Amino acid sequence: KTMNCSPRALTALVALAAGSTAALAGGELEFVPIPLLPNAVVGLPAAISADGTTATGLARFSQSGSSVAFRFVRGQGVAQIFSSASEGTALSGNGKVVVGDAGPEGHLYNDPSPGVLYGAVFTTIADITSNGQTLVGNTTANGVGPFRGDQAGVLTSLGLLANHSDVEVTGVAADGSAVVGTAKRILAGEHAYKAGQKTE
Repeated sequence: KTMNCSPRALTALVALAAGSTAALAGGELEFVPIPLLPNAVVGLPAAISADGTTATGLARFSQSGSSVAFRFVRGQGVAQIFSSASEGTALSGNGKVVVGDAGPEGHLYNDPSPGVLYGAVFTTIADITSNGQTLVGNTTANGVGPFRGDQAGVLTSLGLLANHSDVEVTGVAADGSAVVGTAKRILAGEHAYKAGQKTE
Protein backbone atom coordinates (compact mmCIF):
# COMPACT_ATOMS: atom_id res chain seq x y z
CA LYS A 1 0.00 0.00 0.00
CA THR A 2 1.23 3.52 -0.76
CA MET A 3 0.41 6.56 1.33
CA ASN A 4 0.95 10.11 0.17
CA CYS A 5 1.45 12.38 3.16
CA SER A 6 3.27 15.54 4.07
CA PRO A 7 6.56 15.42 6.04
CA ARG A 8 4.70 16.80 9.06
CA ALA A 9 2.06 14.03 8.83
CA LEU A 10 4.72 11.39 8.35
CA THR A 11 6.66 12.64 11.38
CA ALA A 12 3.51 12.52 13.47
CA LEU A 13 2.81 8.97 12.35
CA VAL A 14 6.31 7.81 13.27
CA ALA A 15 6.17 9.61 16.59
CA LEU A 16 2.81 8.11 17.47
CA ALA A 17 4.10 4.68 16.51
CA ALA A 18 6.89 5.29 18.97
CA GLY A 19 4.37 6.00 21.72
CA SER A 20 4.49 9.80 21.85
CA THR A 21 2.13 11.51 24.27
CA ALA A 22 2.65 14.94 22.72
CA ALA A 23 -0.36 17.21 22.32
CA LEU A 24 -1.92 17.03 18.88
CA ALA A 25 -2.04 20.80 18.46
CA GLY A 26 1.41 22.36 18.21
CA GLY A 27 3.17 20.10 20.72
CA GLU A 28 6.67 18.75 20.26
CA LEU A 29 6.71 15.19 18.93
CA GLU A 30 9.11 12.66 20.34
CA PHE A 31 10.74 10.41 17.74
CA VAL A 32 11.84 6.98 18.94
CA PRO A 33 13.29 4.71 16.21
CA ILE A 34 12.04 1.13 15.99
CA PRO A 35 15.19 -1.05 16.06
CA LEU A 36 15.90 -3.59 13.35
CA LEU A 37 15.91 -7.29 14.08
CA PRO A 38 19.40 -8.86 13.96
CA ASN A 39 20.66 -9.12 10.34
CA ALA A 40 17.62 -7.27 8.99
CA VAL A 41 18.20 -4.41 6.55
CA VAL A 42 14.81 -2.73 6.77
CA GLY A 43 11.79 -2.67 9.05
CA LEU A 44 8.37 -1.77 7.68
CA PRO A 45 5.75 -0.97 10.34
CA ALA A 46 2.21 -1.69 9.20
CA ALA A 47 -0.04 -1.08 12.20
CA ILE A 48 -0.11 0.47 15.67
CA SER A 49 -2.11 -0.40 18.76
CA ALA A 50 -4.90 1.89 19.95
CA ASP A 51 -2.89 2.89 23.03
CA GLY A 52 0.10 3.89 20.87
CA THR A 53 2.65 1.68 22.63
CA THR A 54 3.00 -1.23 20.21
CA ALA A 55 3.63 -1.59 16.48
CA THR A 56 3.87 -4.52 14.09
CA GLY A 57 5.01 -5.09 10.54
CA LEU A 58 7.75 -6.95 8.74
CA ALA A 59 11.54 -7.00 8.82
CA ARG A 60 13.36 -7.85 5.62
CA PHE A 61 16.72 -9.56 5.24
CA SER A 62 18.92 -8.75 2.26
CA GLN A 63 20.87 -11.97 1.70
CA SER A 64 17.91 -14.37 1.81
CA GLY A 65 15.30 -11.90 0.60
CA SER A 66 12.94 -13.27 3.24
CA SER A 67 10.88 -11.32 5.73
CA VAL A 68 9.49 -12.01 9.21
CA ALA A 69 6.80 -10.47 11.37
CA PHE A 70 7.94 -8.28 14.26
CA ARG A 71 6.35 -6.69 17.30
CA PHE A 72 7.78 -3.52 18.84
CA VAL A 73 6.80 -2.46 22.36
CA ARG A 74 7.94 0.92 23.63
CA GLY A 75 10.37 0.40 26.50
CA GLN A 76 10.86 -3.30 25.68
CA GLY A 77 12.29 -3.32 22.16
CA VAL A 78 11.55 -5.36 19.05
CA ALA A 79 11.11 -9.12 18.68
CA GLN A 80 10.41 -11.61 15.91
CA ILE A 81 7.01 -13.16 16.52
CA PHE A 82 6.69 -15.65 13.70
CA SER A 83 8.69 -17.67 11.19
CA SER A 84 10.03 -16.59 7.84
CA ALA A 85 7.77 -15.34 5.05
CA SER A 86 5.46 -13.63 7.53
CA GLU A 87 4.24 -10.14 8.34
CA GLY A 88 2.18 -8.50 11.05
CA THR A 89 -0.80 -6.55 9.73
CA ALA A 90 -3.02 -5.62 12.70
CA LEU A 91 -3.05 -5.50 16.51
CA SER A 92 -5.52 -5.52 19.37
CA GLY A 93 -6.08 -2.27 21.24
CA ASN A 94 -3.42 -3.02 23.85
CA GLY A 95 -1.01 -4.53 21.31
CA LYS A 96 -0.82 -7.95 22.97
CA VAL A 97 -2.54 -9.79 20.10
CA VAL A 98 -1.04 -9.54 16.62
CA VAL A 99 -2.43 -11.02 13.43
CA GLY A 100 -0.98 -11.27 9.95
CA ASP A 101 0.04 -13.62 7.21
CA ALA A 102 2.62 -16.40 7.04
CA GLY A 103 3.00 -17.50 3.44
CA PRO A 104 -0.36 -18.89 2.29
CA GLU A 105 -1.83 -18.99 5.80
CA GLY A 106 -2.77 -16.53 8.50
CA HIS A 107 -0.95 -16.27 11.81
CA LEU A 108 -1.95 -15.30 15.33
CA TYR A 109 0.36 -14.13 18.12
CA ASN A 110 -0.99 -13.69 21.64
CA ASP A 111 1.63 -12.39 24.07
CA PRO A 112 3.35 -14.24 25.72
CA SER A 113 2.44 -17.40 23.76
CA PRO A 114 4.34 -18.29 20.54
CA GLY A 115 2.75 -17.43 17.21
CA VAL A 116 0.56 -20.10 15.63
CA LEU A 117 -0.80 -20.68 12.15
CA TYR A 118 -4.42 -19.65 11.75
CA GLY A 119 -6.85 -21.15 9.27
CA ALA A 120 -6.19 -23.41 6.33
CA VAL A 121 -4.02 -22.78 3.29
CA PHE A 122 -5.00 -19.64 1.35
CA THR A 123 -6.26 -17.83 4.45
CA THR A 124 -5.44 -14.18 5.12
CA ILE A 125 -6.29 -12.19 8.23
CA ALA A 126 -7.23 -8.59 7.54
CA ASP A 127 -7.99 -7.09 10.95
CA ILE A 128 -8.78 -7.70 14.61
CA THR A 129 -11.11 -6.10 17.15
CA SER A 130 -9.86 -3.93 19.98
CA ASN A 131 -10.29 -6.67 22.60
CA GLY A 132 -8.38 -9.15 20.43
CA GLN A 133 -11.17 -11.73 20.48
CA THR A 134 -12.55 -11.43 16.94
CA LEU A 135 -10.62 -11.63 13.68
CA VAL A 136 -11.82 -11.02 10.15
CA GLY A 137 -10.27 -12.18 6.93
CA ASN A 138 -10.67 -14.18 3.77
CA THR A 139 -10.15 -17.80 2.79
CA THR A 140 -10.83 -20.11 -0.11
CA ALA A 141 -10.93 -23.16 2.18
CA ASN A 142 -14.21 -25.08 2.32
CA GLY A 143 -16.07 -22.35 0.45
CA VAL A 144 -16.02 -20.03 3.49
CA GLY A 145 -14.94 -16.84 1.71
CA PRO A 146 -14.90 -13.71 3.89
CA PHE A 147 -15.11 -14.71 7.55
CA ARG A 148 -15.33 -13.67 11.16
CA GLY A 149 -13.27 -15.87 13.46
CA ASP A 150 -12.23 -16.32 17.09
CA GLN A 151 -8.87 -17.06 18.67
CA ALA A 152 -9.64 -20.78 18.67
CA GLY A 153 -9.74 -20.76 14.87
CA VAL A 154 -13.51 -21.21 14.48
CA LEU A 155 -14.50 -19.40 11.28
CA THR A 156 -17.99 -18.15 10.47
CA SER A 157 -18.68 -17.21 6.87
CA LEU A 158 -19.96 -13.66 6.35
CA GLY A 159 -21.67 -14.74 3.16
CA LEU A 160 -21.46 -13.44 -0.38
CA LEU A 161 -23.33 -10.81 -2.34
CA ALA A 162 -25.71 -11.71 -5.12
CA ASN A 163 -24.48 -10.72 -8.60
CA HIS A 164 -21.01 -9.94 -7.25
CA SER A 165 -17.65 -11.68 -7.26
CA ASP A 166 -14.33 -11.36 -5.41
CA VAL A 167 -15.93 -10.40 -2.10
CA GLU A 168 -13.13 -9.56 0.34
CA VAL A 169 -13.11 -8.27 3.92
CA THR A 170 -10.53 -5.58 4.68
CA GLY A 171 -11.35 -4.33 8.18
CA VAL A 172 -13.51 -4.61 11.29
CA ALA A 173 -14.90 -2.06 13.76
CA ALA A 174 -13.16 -1.87 17.14
CA ASP A 175 -16.15 -3.54 18.83
CA GLY A 176 -16.70 -6.09 16.04
CA SER A 177 -20.13 -4.74 15.18
CA ALA A 178 -19.38 -4.11 11.48
CA VAL A 179 -16.93 -5.13 8.79
CA VAL A 180 -15.86 -3.40 5.60
CA GLY A 181 -14.43 -4.70 2.37
CA THR A 182 -14.80 -4.82 -1.38
CA ALA A 183 -16.75 -6.75 -3.99
CA LYS A 184 -16.81 -6.64 -7.76
CA ARG A 185 -20.22 -6.10 -9.25
CA ILE A 186 -20.54 -8.19 -12.37
CA LEU A 187 -19.99 -5.96 -15.43
CA ALA A 188 -19.93 -2.85 -13.22
CA GLY A 189 -16.59 -2.53 -11.43
CA GLU A 190 -15.66 -2.37 -7.76
CA HIS A 191 -17.36 -0.81 -4.73
CA ALA A 192 -17.31 -1.07 -0.97
CA TYR A 193 -19.60 -3.06 1.29
CA LYS A 194 -20.33 -2.92 5.00
CA ALA A 195 -21.34 -5.87 7.15
CA GLY A 196 -22.43 -7.83 4.11
CA GLN A 197 -24.55 -5.03 2.69
CA LYS A 198 -23.45 -3.25 -0.45
CA THR A 199 -23.08 0.53 -0.39
CA GLU A 200 -23.21 2.61 -3.49
